[in-house]
Amino acid sequence: MVNFIQDGDTVLLTAPYTRTSGQAAQVGKYFGVACDDVVSGATGQFKTEGVFSLTKNTGFAFAQGDPVFWDNTNKYLTNVANSNAEVGKCLVAAASGDTVATVELSEGNLVAKFVSSEQTGTGSAQNVAHGLGVVPIRVFITYTDLTPATVGSVNVTYGSHTSTNVVVTVTTGKKFLVFAEY
Repeated sequence: MVNFIQDGDTVLLTAPYTRTSGQAAQVGKYFGVACDDVVSGATGQFKTEGVFSLTKNTGFAFAQGDPVFWDNTNKYLTNVANSNAEVGKCLVAAASGDTVATVELSEGNLVAKFVSSEQTGTGSAQNVAHGLGVVPIRVFITYTDLTPATVGSVNVTYGSHTSTNVVVTVTTGKKFLVFAEY
């Protein structure tokens, strides 16, 4: 094949922060483990598939098969989905005090998800901070106030979302949750 470039399990990515060999990084919608030391802003090889032992947050446990998320602020694995990208599944159970977890990386693009706390509509455009760092590609509103008096009387208008906020207008006094992902 004249159009084959390389296998997709190791790719060249521009490091968003300095990584040493074996440390993980989120690069846009890619997640990988540095094959060699790479400084912030430099291009390096990252493994995007496979099983790795990676730094995790202490204070919680992973059961085998649990989804694993990447906290890009603190640079470790977590079980907290909110605004963190899912990077794979836990392959070997990890105890609360463990500082590493064995993870099978997910293939393909990352999906970061955000779920807001309960909001109350104001009847005007509201900014709900999502923490995704990019403009969400999907936004969904669900109502949490479904008393009979509100049936058919709740309206939502989506605004122009930004890399920091979901923008929505919801009927005054109506309770709702925001779901967003990229």
